[in-house]
Amino acid sequence: MALHTHHYGDDMQYAGRGLLYTVIFTVIAAFVWAYYFDLDEITKGQGKVISSSREQVIQARDMGTIVEIAVDEGQEVKRDEVLVKIDPTRMEAGYNEVHEKWVALVAVEARLKAESLGIGLSFPSSIKNERAVIARETEIYHSRLKAMQDAVAILNRSLDLVRKELAMTEPMVAQGVVSNVELFRLRRQESELQNQLSDRQNRFRTEAANELTRVSSELAQTHQNSIARRDAMVQTVIKSPMAGVVKNIRTTTIGAVVQAGQDIMEIVPVGEELLVEAFIKPADIGFVHIGQRAMVKFSAYDFSKFGGIEGVLVHVSPDTLKDERQQKPGNPVTLDEGHYRVIVKLDKSDIAYHGKNMPIMPGMVNTIDIRTGHKTVLEYILRPLQRVSEALTEK
Repeated sequence: MALHTHHYGDDMQYAGRGLLYTVIFTVIAAFVWAYYFDLDEITKGQGKVISSSREQVIQARDMGTIVEIAVDEGQEVKRDEVLVKIDPTRMEAGYNEVHEKWVALVAVEARLKAESLGIGLSFPSSIKNERAVIARETEIYHSRLKAMQDAVAILNRSLDLVRKELAMTEPMVAQGVVSNVELFRLRRQESELQNQLSDRQNRFRTEAANELTRVSSELAQTHQNSIARRDAMVQTVIKSPMAGVVKNIRTTTIGAVVQAGQDIMEIVPVGEELLVEAFIKPADIGFVHIGQRAMVKFSAYDFSKFGGIEGVLVHVSPDTLKDERQQKPGNPVTLDEGHYRVIVKLDKSDIAYHGKNMPIMPGMVNTIDIRTGHKTVLEYILRPLQRVSEALTEK
């Protein structure tokens, strides 16, 4: 019986030693594993998917009344597809008024060029169908030209009479019948009439040239106004500037009045490169830099089931940004103290799952894990001890 007890004690001793060796080996193995096995250091951020081409806000160029809304919320549209129509009546009236002024000035300019240069009257082809305007300016041209020609004719007749009188007087002066005083008077009168004749012809052209300068300047301004009014008239039919998806339609009421510059809807571009815009807390930005890899996890797709999409950091804002929309007037509390804005370029635009491609679309909310470095498991284990040590050494 004593011999049996001795063997049992030896077995217990051997078993204890084996357990001790196992524990020691396990601890050593765990220490070695913790020393050599790396874990990624992660900086997290919150964000959403955006297109490389920003969302386009569709605005009314001028005040007007909506007569048609041609699209619905969430509808996909093509480039130049009609979105909204504004009543063009007021714009058409404004354009017609300016256009009529432009036509009149073009005709006046053509007449003044003919008068100032002494050339025949001709009108540009741009107003060839404006018969009433052409007829009016043609009549004015001939009337003014005739008035000038009549005045010149009167002066020429007077000059002819003086010259005839001179021809008769000069022999009489030579014979001593008439005094030199009369001869001098006639010659002075001849010179004055010649000056008047030259002045009358020059004044006609000079006045036309001066008026032409003023009219040409006014015409240039009117032309610009005409282009602006025509553009405003054309833009009463508002079209999509890009292929995309309609969102945030501000009003669906036919007959609603929109103000100049008022937002009507937004177009989210499709077919563009997708990016992720995210925001990082200032306390976490220290080791974040361009070129780092990131894992993007989408709230629309369960990460444990669908996974995420890898990407690369392509932009880090140089300073913190604040979301102005969160700042309420009169509220002393700052709702957002500022975050750093980062942009991640996605490696692909969908998630493959059982042979299907799960699309990634602008506006999808997500979280990003930016890999900022590596640490061993041992460093993670010792970090709390280091913090405690630092706390104990503080005065």
